[in-house]
Amino acid sequence: MERRQLLFSMGAVALAASAERGVSQGMADMPGMSHSASPKHQALIDAASKCSSSAEACTTHCVQMLAAGDKSLLACANSSRELAVVCNGLFSLASQDAPNLSKYAKLAAEFCATCEAECRKHPQHPPCVSCGDACAACAKECSRVA
Repeated sequence: MERRQLLFSMGAVALAASAERGVSQGMADMPGMSHSASPKHQALIDAASKCSSSAEACTTHCVQMLAAGDKSLLACANSSRELAVVCNGLFSLASQDAPNLSKYAKLAAEFCATCEAECRKHPQHPPCVSCGDACAACAKECSRVA
């Protein structure tokens, strides 16, 4: 790397870090936007995040198995793919304490139950087991909010 490129890169990193500190400070000054404040639905946020990441891992595994010719994981791939989308929305709505969160959480619990049932059909696949466990935990948190 040339010296000029290195200096430019270091300057860009410093500028980005400075801007991020300014934005963070500005948001911390806004009511309800402090980084130290814990969200009202933290347990649901955590469950939705874990469920989404587990569903993504399950989907990836299922697609790899499908590509290798194992068609038994098609329904599991579909349910985990859908669940990742639902849980990403749940995460966002719970983070915002959205007015319709309880309605969405009820629907999300249904998606979790469907995905968990599909994943439990494949106990020999660790990503499916992890996803099923995350689905159960997320459904439990959804029920508390719904």
